Amino acid sequence: MNISTDVDRPFLPPQDSALTGEVAIDPGRQQGATTRQIAIVVDTSGSMSGEKIDRAIEGAKYVLGYLEDDDYLTLVGFDATATTVIDAEQYGSMTRDSVVDQIEALSTGGGTDIYAALEQAKEQLDSLPGGPDTAKRILLLSDGKDNRRGPEDFDEQARRIDESGIRIRAGGIGSDYNMETIRTLGTVARGEWEHIEQASEIQQFLGRGVEEAATVVGTDAELRMDIAEGVEFTEVYRARPQVQEVDVEYEGDNLAVVKLPDLKDREDQEVRMKIRAPGHDPGEEVTLADVTLNAAGETAEDDITVEYTEDNDKLGVRREDVSIGLDEVRTRIEAGRGNVEEAQTQVENMRTKYGDDAANLDDLEDTVTEVAEGGRAEQSGATKIDDGDRL
Repeated sequence: MNISTDVDRPFLPPQDSALTGEVAIDPGRQQGATTRQIAIVVDTSGSMSGEKIDRAIEGAKYVLGYLEDDDYLTLVGFDATATTVIDAEQYGSMTRDSVVDQIEALSTGGGTDIYAALEQAKEQLDSLPGGPDTAKRILLLSDGKDNRRGPEDFDEQARRIDESGIRIRAGGIGSDYNMETIRTLGTVARGEWEHIEQASEIQQFLGRGVEEAATVVGTDAELRMDIAEGVEFTEVYRARPQVQEVDVEYEGDNLAVVKLPDLKDREDQEVRMKIRAPGHDPGEEVTLADVTLNAAGETAEDDITVEYTEDNDKLGVRREDVSIGLDEVRTRIEAGRGNVEEAQTQVENMRTKYGDDAANLDDLEDTVTEVAEGGRAEQSGATKIDDGDRL
């Protein structure tokens, strides 16, 4: 694995300044097999009756074809209560017909207790052996709101799940689920969240979750940034694979830790941040932060360094793609939250700041327009930057 850093202003004046930085992460290539530990968590409340539960059952059966004998599977269903339908066990020791029978026995009725279901899934996965070559996943499907708890409760729960080395892929179905809950679970637990527009998409959602777990090359990934005295990171975002705002954790005064999703084969990640730098004498080259990537016992290093100067020609140097990238992330986060007016204002500000010819700015504006004219599917889509859409 490898990392590289960049800033939009490589030269700073002697006084305090603001600049934008980014860290690009190349995860490297997969060398061996990854053991998957999959917990499928399915909403079986009354609102899931009909095509939704039928598709969920078919989707759960569909993913069996992706599992290897060494992988583990558990299934939790939930309505007003949560029930572990299949205890966590190696797939090779299960009888497929028996697993299919238990999946097909899922039936709907009652309320929605997402929280209890996630607790049971966590307990099941916590009971299994871990290690650097193990990917633990909760694949959550729900079309409703938890009867007793709000997003703030799921924030705390997702943090505990994440600390156990488990990532959540949270899918909300239809138009009645609590979008903030789904987004919180996918973001805080370093996974992903997405909207599932049609019941027919459930199979794809589950299949992708199981497939991507097989590509993990580094678990418990994090950036550890040793920040120089007086330097402050005022905003930090994960930009790929899904734009997400990050709560930076600090160890002492100067060591900032940014937790990352599991590193996956051929899936680059990016972290973007706004930085406040103190003044220094002209001619000084200053390392604002030493950056180390840790994952699966391996490390990669780089640093964020600038030069202080009074030379106006140097001070005019701008790596515009870095600052545009941060503005793009801010815009996509607002669009993903459904804050269309704020996202539109940010696009207008970007046009004023960078000009109408800024790379792919029209595409970003189209994305915001789609959110304004669409619904939850467009909000979810706005949070993902495809290679062809990058600014």
